[in-house]
Amino acid sequence: METNTINNLADILENRITSRKNNRSGAAKLFRDTQCLYNDFRSVKILNNTFSFLIQKFRKGDGIAKLTATSKSIGDIAINILNPQGFDPSAANSLMVGDFVLDLLIDERYLILNREPYFRVEEVYDKGVKKKVNYNPYVLEMGQEFPKISLDPRDRIGISLRPYKSWVKGRRVTEGVQENLIKSTVDVTEQFDNSLFMKSMETLENVKWKINPDIAKISLLLKDKLTETFITLEDFEGNDVLFDTSDIRRDDANAHLKGIDVYRNGDIFEPHRGNSSTVPTLEKEVERLTARLKKLKNKKKLEETREALHKVHKAYNLENRRWTDKQYCLRTQSQAARNKAIIETVNGTETQPGWLGYEFYQGMYLDYRGRIYNKDPYFSYQSNDLARGHFLFAEEKELNQEGVEYTFMHVASSFNQTYSLEELEATDWLELDYISELKKQGLSDISVDKMGVNDKHNWTVEHIDHLLDVAENPMDHLDYWMSAEKPWVFLSLCFELGGIVGASLTGDPYMSGIPVSIDGVNNGTQHLAAMSLDEKAGELVGLTPMDMPKDFYLTIGREMITLNEDTDIGKKLRRIPMKLIRKGISKRGSMTRAYDAGSRKIGEIIYQDSYDAGITAKYKITRSDSRALGKDLVSAYDTVCCGPVKIKKYLQALVKHRVKQMRLKDVSWTTPSGFPVLTQKWVSRKKKYQGTLQGRSIGHIYLDVTDTPALAEHLSAIGANWVHSYDASHMSMVINSLGLESFGAIHDSFSVHAADVGFLINTTKEEFIKMYEKDIFSIMRGELIYNEPFDKKEPELGLLTLEDIRGSDFFFC
Repeated sequence: METNTINNLADILENRITSRKNNRSGAAKLFRDTQCLYNDFRSVKILNNTFSFLIQKFRKGDGIAKLTATSKSIGDIAINILNPQGFDPSAANSLMVGDFVLDLLIDERYLILNREPYFRVEEVYDKGVKKKVNYNPYVLEMGQEFPKISLDPRDRIGISLRPYKSWVKGRRVTEGVQENLIKSTVDVTEQFDNSLFMKSMETLENVKWKINPDIAKISLLLKDKLTETFITLEDFEGNDVLFDTSDIRRDDANAHLKGIDVYRNGDIFEPHRGNSSTVPTLEKEVERLTARLKKLKNKKKLEETREALHKVHKAYNLENRRWTDKQYCLRTQSQAARNKAIIETVNGTETQPGWLGYEFYQGMYLDYRGRIYNKDPYFSYQSNDLARGHFLFAEEKELNQEGVEYTFMHVASSFNQTYSLEELEATDWLELDYISELKKQGLSDISVDKMGVNDKHNWTVEHIDHLLDVAENPMDHLDYWMSAEKPWVFLSLCFELGGIVGASLTGDPYMSGIPVSIDGVNNGTQHLAAMSLDEKAGELVGLTPMDMPKDFYLTIGREMITLNEDTDIGKKLRRIPMKLIRKGISKRGSMTRAYDAGSRKIGEIIYQDSYDAGITAKYKITRSDSRALGKDLVSAYDTVCCGPVKIKKYLQALVKHRVKQMRLKDVSWTTPSGFPVLTQKWVSRKKKYQGTLQGRSIGHIYLDVTDTPALAEHLSAIGANWVHSYDASHMSMVINSLGLESFGAIHDSFSVHAADVGFLINTTKEEFIKMYEKDIFSIMRGELIYNEPFDKKEPELGLLTLEDIRGSDFFFC
C-alpha cells in the first residue's frame, strides 16, 4: 500500500497558515501569533496527535465521527500544543481551530464530510437569544487517503525511551507539554501523592516493555492482509465478488459494481444507502405508534394504527440493515487503519524506525473514577489482540514448574477451542464429565475456557506437537492459529512453548518475559454480587468454589428464551444454537447491563453482534426483534441478579437524597484506593457556532453546561461509576500488595510473569475480600450523604460467604 507521511501534510498545513488567503482566519492568526509557521515541530505534533485521535475515534464510532465533537477535540489538541498566552479556550474557539485543521484533511482526501439528508429542528441559543433552527447533522468518514497515512512511530503519545517523571499534585511536563493525571475537574493536591492509586500509577509507568521480535516478523509479513479493506461478497448467481469498503459509494475501486446487486450472508448489501439519521427517526415513530395502540379502543383506529405500525416496522428494519451494512464497511476501514498504525509502530515506516529492538515505557492517565488508561490510543497493552501479542516484559524471570502450568492454561484459553458432544465422547484426556452437564443444561457444545483448570492444562499437552509446529513455521499453519479466539496472543504463546521445550531438552533454565493474564468473570457483576452477598449471582460469576465454571452469558440467554416461550421471537431463538445466542445476543449485553446500560442501548448491541455473527441473515433477527430482545435481556439480568439490582437502586436513592434534599450539585466519594471521585452532570443548553468548512457555512450545535445539576443523569450513572471506581481500586490495591516490577493492567484483566501468576491469583482474592468485608452500606451513606438521616432501608443481604472466594478456581482465571 502506498504511504503518505505526516511531514508532507505538515508542510501543506504551514502553507495554509502563511497564505494570504487566510489573513482573515482566526485559526491562522492563532498559529501565526504562536510562531508556528515554517518547519515547526508543533505542526507535525498536532497532525500526529490528530490522526492518533481519529483512529481511536473511528474505532469507537464504528468508522464514523460526529463533526462538531470531532472538530472541538481536534481544536483542543492544537490549542494545547500551541499553548497560546491569553487565548480564550472556549468551545467556539476550539471549533474554529478544529475546522481549520479538518478543512485541510478533507481537501487532501483523508476525510469525507458527509451530510445526513434529514433536517432536525433544534432549539438553541444563538448570540444569547433562544431560536429554533433547522439543523442538518454532518459526520466525518475516512477518505481514500486515510489508510495510507503513516504516523511517525517515534513521535508518539504515551511511549517513551525514558521513565516518565513523577506526578506532582496531578501534573507534570512531558516533552514541553503540560500533562494532567486525571481527565476531569478532580483536583489532586499533595495529600494524594502517597496514596495507593498514585503508587500504582507510578508502578505501571515504570514497567519496562519490549517487543516480541518473532511476532513482529510475522505481523510485518502479514501487513498487507491485516490492512486490506476488501471484503468478499456474492453476486446474484452466487459468485464471489471483492468489494473495497473504502469506496462505499462505488465511485472509484468499486466503480465496476455500480448498479449491480451484491449480497452478504444472503441479504442484499447496500451500505451506500445507509444513514444514521433514518434509524432513530423511524424508531421514534415506532414508539409513538406503539404508545398510541395501547390507548386506542376504537376498532377502526386500532386497525389503521396496526397497519401503519407494520409499515413503519418494515421500513425500520430495512433502513437499519442498510445502516448496519455501512457501519460494517466503516468498521473494516477503521480496523485496517488501526492495524497499519500498530504494525508501523512496531516495525517502522520507509523513513522512520519503529520500536522493535528498544525497551520502552508507557504513559498513563486516570479518568474521573480512578480507572487507569494508556495514553497511546492503539499501541498499548490495553489495545487489541494484535497489539497485545507484540508485548513482552523487558524484565525476564526464570520459569518454574508452576509457571509452566499457568502458561499451558493460558495457551488453551487463548485458542479456546469448542467441542461438540460427539467430540467430547471421542476425547480421552478430559478429567471432568462435561457431557452430563451439557445434557442437563440442554447445550450441545462447550469451549475450553469453560473447562476445569486441569483440563485446560491437558488441552495444551494434547496439542503440543501441533503448537510446536506453529512456532517453527507460523506461515505454514496460518489458518490454524488465525482461528484462535486471540490469535496473536496465542501465536506468542506458541513461540513461548518452543522456548520452554527447548530449554527442557538442554536442561538450561528458561527465562521468560511473556505476560500471562488472569481475567475477571463479568467483573461488574462480581463486584455487585460481593456488595449484596447475592449467592446466586456470585455462583454464576466465580465467587464460590466449583469444579467447572458456570456460564453466566448462557444463563442469561436461557432466561431470555424462557421469556419468549410463546412469541414469534421465541420461535426464532429456539432455532439458534446456544453458542451463537451466547456470542451474538447475551454476552455483550449482559456485560453492559452490569453497568446499568438501558434496553435501547442493549438492543443496538444485540443487533450489531448478531449481524457480525451472521445471525440476522440466517435466522431472520430483525432490528425490531433486537429492540424487544434488549428489553428481555434487561428483564433476564434483573431476574438472575436480584442482589446487584438492589445495590444499584440503593445507590440511586442515596444520590437522589444528596441532590434533592441536601441540594449538593455534584456527586463525590473517596474510593478504597484513596481516589477522590467527582462526578458532575449538568443541565446543558444547546448553542450554535457558525463555522466554515469547504467554503460553506457550517452550523455547529454544541452543548454549553449550566450550573444546574442533571439529576436524571446522576441517577443513571451512579451504578456504573461506583462499580468502576471499585474495580479501579481493586487493581490499585493488587498492584501495591504484589510489589512486582512488571504488571500489565486492563481494568479487570491482570498480567504478570508466569512464575508470579499463583501469587497474583491469591493476592487478587485477598484484596477483593478485604475490600468487601466492611459494611458497604455504611460506607455508601458516609461517602454520599455524610451519614445524614435517611429513611430508605438497606437492601437485604444474601448468603454469599466472601471467604469462599479463596477456594474458587474461576474468580480471576
